[in-house]
Amino acid sequence: MPILHRTVPPVDIDQLYRHFQPGGCVVTVGNFDGVHRGHQRLLDASQARARALSVPLVGITFEPHTRHFLDPRGGPELLSTWVERQVLMTEHGVDLPLTLRFEDDVRRLTAEEFLDLLVDDLGAVELVLGFDHRFGRGGAGTAEAITPYCQKRGLALSVVGALEREGLPVSSTSIRKAIQEWGTFAAAVDALGHPWSLWGEVVRGDGRGRTIGFPTANLEPINPRKLIPASGVYAGHLIWNGEKHPAVANIGTAPTFQRGIRVVEVHSLDGIGPEYGQICRLDLYFQLRQECRFESLDALRAQIGHDAETARIKVATLQ
Repeated sequence: MPILHRTVPPVDIDQLYRHFQPGGCVVTVGNFDGVHRGHQRLLDASQARARALSVPLVGITFEPHTRHFLDPRGGPELLSTWVERQVLMTEHGVDLPLTLRFEDDVRRLTAEEFLDLLVDDLGAVELVLGFDHRFGRGGAGTAEAITPYCQKRGLALSVVGALEREGLPVSSTSIRKAIQEWGTFAAAVDALGHPWSLWGEVVRGDGRGRTIGFPTANLEPINPRKLIPASGVYAGHLIWNGEKHPAVANIGTAPTFQRGIRVVEVHSLDGIGPEYGQICRLDLYFQLRQECRFESLDALRAQIGHDAETARIKVATLQ
């Protein structure tokens, strides 16, 4: 699966020492779901500290999302899976993104025990945290609470404040809401600071797109907890084998055919499509129209043609 070439498989806590940085490192920790503009502010500050110290930046995230255990409702659907988070974190300056398995042995750690691991097993010389980040058993590890122990261990501590847009902090929760509601996708993409992305495998569909002249690739998310946007038609890029192709995507149940289940179907606008079994990355920038039912295949075909042309024009503005 080519998208995994820049990722490190999730790490068990007792194997963290395998990633020890002998010259020291700056570490930042968080769920980083979506790697949105607020996270990017934290990563930028962390990268600046790492460069000032001439050491690598290590970013630690968790799998599964910490709230999947702590939230009785099962936790949120994901803006980004651990694979996607690692790729995005690399794109935003992290030298070594690590995904720590969030299992019982991690959840039971006190804040002090977790700090010991960062220092002893990773070689951390500085820790950079978001203003509201908490870690350790019971969430006791606030920046204020851990300051004395960081001083004891010789671990410098930096705290980065919230990023606000229109008077409100950028958060994964608000972005999830914007993605799920029709009409606010542009605001979500703006808050993310990058397109909404899906890594998925091309699977067999019902083949109807090919019969009406618009063959599609059906993408099955590599993680079933992935958050899928509101049903409708979108424009962006489909990427596979290292090549980017302009694309129009339909997310929904295809009411004209009364399919009944939501799927992600993508039509490559340059006529080149991926093979079954390939792993692709879908980047969506624009929301075009809501999904609706058509009275005839001719009407559907005409609308798809219009959607494709609209998508082509919009995607061209990204070049």
